[in-house]
Amino acid sequence: MKMRVMTTVDSDGAPTGEISYWLFCPGCKAVHRINNTWDWDGNLETPTFNPSILSHGGSDQKRCHSFLRAGVWDFLTDSTHDLAGRQIPMVDLPGWLWPEE
Repeated sequence: MKMRVMTTVDSDGAPTGEISYWLFCPGCKAVHRINNTWDWDGNLETPTFNPSILSHGGSDQKRCHSFLRAGVWDFLTDSTHDLAGRQIPMVDLPGWLWPEE
């Protein structure tokens, strides 16, 4: 199964206490997790989230600041990875993120 946005759910398929969204960031080459304080258009393939997404972390402490609009990452110039200032289409989440069905 391929997907670009995963939401956190419990074993019955109902949302957990706080809904989380998981996204693979090609700038950080890692998964970012954001919570339900972001507005999401509900689209699993070409999502839009608002406001911007700001992430710090990893072993190299990268700063990643972006918008995700209609399935395209818009990496702002204050990001510290190689894709700063560029727009890059989303890719599928890595398979290790969810159990085999």
